[in-house]
Amino acid sequence: MVRREKELLLKAIKKNEMIKYLQGRDGYRVEMEPWTPAHLLTDWTKIIPWGIYEVYKENPELGLDKMFEDAIL
Repeated sequence: MVRREKELLLKAIKKNEMIKYLQGRDGYRVEMEPWTPAHLLTDWTKIIPWGIYEVYKENPELGLDKMFEDAIL
């Protein structure tokens, strides 16, 4: 099973929308668990391990580390 976080990241890479993915905008939002004591647009505790890191491990040729760095700087 492909996790939603991973599917969204692959879509964002294809459409060159990494910043939107990281911000949780325009359909890239990953919901936080209801008991989480925070109000954020997207759940970083999900997108980092189950999205970014999974795609990075499985597809090193994509250069995801550079895309991620460019998006956060």
